[in-house]
Amino acid sequence: MEKNNLYRINIDEKKLIKTKEVEFSSIGVKERYDIQEWVKGYPQILGEELLIIGKELSFFSDTRERPDLIAVDKAGNVVVIELKRDDSGSNLEWQAIKYASYLSKFSKDEVLTYFAKYRNNTNEEDTFLENEIADFIEEGSIEDLNKRQRIILVSHRFAKEVTSAVYWLIDNYKLDIKCVQVTPYHDAEHGNYYLQSTTILPVAGVENLLIGAAERTTASLAGPVKKDDVITSVCEQLFNKLGARLDFSLMPTKRSRWAGVGGSSFRYFHLWYSGDYWDNWNMSYKVWLFPEPESGVIKSVKLLFSFNEKALLINGINELKIEKISEILQKYLEENGYKAYKKTSFSGIEIRFKYDMDNLLDRLSKLITHTKPDIQAILEQ
Repeated sequence: MEKNNLYRINIDEKKLIKTKEVEFSSIGVKERYDIQEWVKGYPQILGEELLIIGKELSFFSDTRERPDLIAVDKAGNVVVIELKRDDSGSNLEWQAIKYASYLSKFSKDEVLTYFAKYRNNTNEEDTFLENEIADFIEEGSIEDLNKRQRIILVSHRFAKEVTSAVYWLIDNYKLDIKCVQVTPYHDAEHGNYYLQSTTILPVAGVENLLIGAAERTTASLAGPVKKDDVITSVCEQLFNKLGARLDFSLMPTKRSRWAGVGGSSFRYFHLWYSGDYWDNWNMSYKVWLFPEPESGVIKSVKLLFSFNEKALLINGINELKIEKISEILQKYLEENGYKAYKKTSFSGIEIRFKYDMDNLLDRLSKLITHTKPDIQAILEQ
C-alpha cells in the first residue's frame, strides 16, 4: 500500500512541511481506550453520519462476544464497527460478519433495548430513545430499523487477506462493508499530532456498481415515511410562513426533510442552524404534532427547545456555558408558561397547546427571537 503523506502549509514562506506518519503504539494510543472513544465521540470520522447505540455490549444468546461499536445509519441500517490499532489482522472481517449475522435477528424492539442498555436507560415506557433514532433516520422510518446490516472496519493498516476478502464480498455479493484507514501523524516542530481518515474500500468503481441497489433499497422504505402526507405539508407551510416572522439572521438554515414518525402518537419537525453545535437531534427547536389516530386531524402541538448536554461537552462546550444556556431557558420558561424538559442527557423547555397555525407561528417565532441570539453568543464565547 502506498505510504501516506500529510503536509503542513506555511503560507508566508510558501512551503509544505511534511509531517511524519507514526504508529499508534509508539505514541501510547490504545485501541480500546483511545481509538474506540474517538470513533464513539466523533463517528463522522468514518465518512458519514452515524448514531452510536452500543459499545462492547454482550447482548447475544449462546455467546459472550462483544462488538467494538454498534451504530445506526441515516437509512436505519444497523452498522457493526470493528476497530484495530496498527494492523487489521487476518480475521477482522470474519469477526464483523459474525456480529452482523447475530444482529440481523434483532427486532426493532430488541435494537431499542440494546440502545437503552448502552445509555443506561431501562425505562421501557420511555419512548425518548426510540424518538431519537426516529429523528436521526432520514431514509425510511423507525419501523424499518435494522432491515439491513452494514459493516465498517477501521484500522491504521489492512492486511491483504482482509482487503482481498472485503473486495470479493462487495464485488460478488454486494455486501455493504467498507474499510476506513486511520493514520496518525506527528508534527515535530509544533509537537502536534494529527489523524487522517480515508475510505480505501469500496473504491469509486465499486461504489458506482452499488448505486442501483442502494436506490432500490431506499425506494422500498419510502412507504411508512409519509413524506408527502398532510402533516408534512403543514410543516412545510410552517417553515415557509416562519420566514415572514423572523429576521433573516434568525431564520433556521436547516430543517427536517419531512414530518418524522414519533412512535404511534406524534409527528415531529425540527429546525436548527448550520454550525458546530446545532444538530437535528442534539440542539434544535422542535415542533411535535399530535393528530387523531383515525382522521389525522392535528389536535394539539408541543413546542420545544432542547440540547444534548453530553454532545455539547464532547464538542468542547464547557459546563459553565451549559449552565448559562440553562439559565436563559429557565428565564424564558418562567416568563412564558413553559415547563422544564428533561430526558436522559437532554435538557430544555416545552409547552403543549391546542393546535392553531397562527398561534404556533407566534410562539415559535417568539421562542427563537428571544433565545437564539443569547444561546449563540454563549456558544461563540
